[in-house]
Amino acid sequence: MSNTDIPQLTQRATDFLARRTHTMLIGGQWLAASSGQTLEVTNPADESLLGTVPSASASDVDAAVRAARQAFE
Repeated sequence: MSNTDIPQLTQRATDFLARRTHTMLIGGQWLAASSGQTLEVTNPADESLLGTVPSASASDVDAAVRAARQAFE
């Protein structure tokens, strides 16, 4: 696959990814993982680093589920 075969991202997507470090939206707040751990996300087309995302723990997931349930009610 040549570089010309790789789909190009929109400017909005490029700007988002340029931040490199991302957080989770839980209960209306942007949060890092409670453990502080992160995961690197790579582009499968060329294996370049796209960014870093929080590595959510079970407690992070529980908090997200509680917040979603509360918002639903």
